[in-house]
Amino acid sequence: MAITRGTRPQPVIVHLSGAHRGTTQLVYGERIRIGTGADTEIHFPPDREPAVSTLHAELRREGSHYALFAAPGETVRVNNELVESGVLGSNDLIEIGENGPFLRYRVYHGAGRPYKTVGEAFSDCIDCARRSDSGLLGRLGILLTGIPRELLKQTAPWSRTAAATLLVVLAVSVAALAARSWSLQRQLEEGSSRLRDISALLEQTEENSLNAEELQRIRADLEDRITERLEALEERSLDAPRVIAAATRSVVLLQGAYGFTEPGSGRPLRVAMTPNGRPLERQYTGTAFVASEGGLLLTNRHLAEPWDFDKTSRALVTDGWRPTMRRLLGYLPGISEPFELRLVVTGKTADVAVLCCSPAIEGIRPLELSDSLPQLGEEVVVLSYPAGIQALLARTDPAFVDSVMRDSGRDFWSVARRLSNSGHIAPLATKGIVGQANPSAVVYDAETTRGSSGGPVLGVDGRVLALNVAVMREFGGSNLGVPAGEARRILELALRESAASTTAGDTAADTAPDTAAADTASAGAAAPGRSATGAN
Repeated sequence: MAITRGTRPQPVIVHLSGAHRGTTQLVYGERIRIGTGADTEIHFPPDREPAVSTLHAELRREGSHYALFAAPGETVRVNNELVESGVLGSNDLIEIGENGPFLRYRVYHGAGRPYKTVGEAFSDCIDCARRSDSGLLGRLGILLTGIPRELLKQTAPWSRTAAATLLVVLAVSVAALAARSWSLQRQLEEGSSRLRDISALLEQTEENSLNAEELQRIRADLEDRITERLEALEERSLDAPRVIAAATRSVVLLQGAYGFTEPGSGRPLRVAMTPNGRPLERQYTGTAFVASEGGLLLTNRHLAEPWDFDKTSRALVTDGWRPTMRRLLGYLPGISEPFELRLVVTGKTADVAVLCCSPAIEGIRPLELSDSLPQLGEEVVVLSYPAGIQALLARTDPAFVDSVMRDSGRDFWSVARRLSNSGHIAPLATKGIVGQANPSAVVYDAETTRGSSGGPVLGVDGRVLALNVAVMREFGGSNLGVPAGEARRILELALRESAASTTAGDTAADTAPDTAAADTASAGAAAPGRSATGAN
């Protein structure tokens, strides 16, 4: 059925498939030849259209319309019916050859260039996609790319403007929806990741509860691998008994826990998956040592402010939660009672922090910091508390472990107090050789593990050469330390601030956020957030 737009008919051929798919060709003249021959008006390239012969068919004008005549022996279909000749009507579908190209014969009326309606443009795009021999995705691509092209090139100017506006609005809407979907997906993934990280952090905390199964494992390790390992490490330190004996009483076991509170209300962050939604709390242990007569301790910054070195904690801070030190205690060999610790100052670039303790440790000799870097090949001794409370338990006798297991009220804090009351708090000494030394770092191979951060690295004269920071597992167990000169600079800053205040305690209270933090969980987990090296 012809579309009436005026009195002057204008036939066109729309290529729905084949080499000219998506194009429209005006029809003029009395005879229009169709084929692959060079003299054909509707020409198909022979190398791309094997189903089309040199002269396959022709259109002949009959009044205001054209009739189609197939060449002898050639296959031509009109509206899926095999024909030899016949008058064409507007919108008739022509197939040239078996599985050959499809053409749409269409007649327009009116002066000027013939334009498709929006409906015809959509219909032609659908037919182009349908007649394609591509797969499903290929047909979908033809449809999606063909519609904008037809609307913007084959329709009337006013339709093009409307189509262009519609396509822009559609593209913007799709982009906005995609961006929103991506944002929601990212938020969901971040939330899931956050929940997994918090769950893992909670599991690390649960490990510190020291239940019966855990203590049974410790006892088994005591009778097997751990005891043998610790004894072997101690035997290697017998070459420096004087240094170890003189410094042991000055090396502090740090024990602490931190959580997060809501600014303003001060309400703690709680974990709904736990019974009664108890506050989220990270428990850990680490090492420090007495560095001044006034009771100042040197340790690592990643022990004093652990939330800055933990990916999950940093994310919570970004979300608006405030890190809060719930409790920070220190234990010294030979002193049964623990003492409270507070942060005084931390280094901005060096992994060093100064803590202030109560007067309970007055009389303990501070360790002296060296004035020079160690020499390559120089022997050093590291004093620390690797593996925290578990390692201390493993170094006790089985009877003590049995008594701890029988205590129904045991927890992270009470077990440490029992170890201290029983005289089992003492650092482990390991020996190594300096492999590299410069003003920013000292490298040595003393065997340590997580939990040794903050421990003093002593030379043969008993002075502190470095502050233990991390284990570099990529280099066969080598350790990294902050040189004593850098630690001295931070300590002198703390001493100046203490001198400018009424008491060292006032200075610590003014300087610290809430309190300081330590390094690892008693199970030996490192303070996270260190990429090149794993924190001890």
